[in-house]
Amino acid sequence: MQYRSSSGTRVRGLDPYGMAMHEGIQYLVGYDYYREEIRIFRPTRIEWVELQPETFIPPADWDTSQYLANEMGFQRTDSDSCFIATAAYGSPTASEIDVLRRFRDDILAKSYLTRWLISMYYALSPPIARWISRSRRRRTAVRRLFVAPLVRLIERVWS
Repeated sequence: MQYRSSSGTRVRGLDPYGMAMHEGIQYLVGYDYYREEIRIFRPTRIEWVELQPETFIPPADWDTSQYLANEMGFQRTDSDSCFIATAAYGSPTASEIDVLRRFRDDILAKSYLTRWLISMYYALSPPIARWISRSRRRRTAVRRLFVAPLVRLIERVWS
């Protein structure tokens, strides 16, 4: 395949182990013969692919999603993650987070633009959520000044 990265465009041999979404972004993971190690690739940066006659078998215990979570430094618990609200409340099971999830699924996920905004949130919010979760003051401030008012607004307008 020809792959465009920040260091330039190169032809690389690749054994693709799998594709998975991580924090709203699609990734391809596989053994890269150029770097001689397992690497993570963004499919949108692949310029062309040439299939080879050789075959390979990924390791039997391979889990692409788990590999991405480990390598990217943030473990998503499930596909319903509300990173910032979870950091603010300290738990993904708070009832306020359920309100946000239902609003996302029932209202926001219905249009192309808002689905794109959701994917941007998944891409950008994990480091913010980690920063929030490291301080009791930040968790309290975000919960009181941002998440709780947003939940109240959604409940008033949408319910």
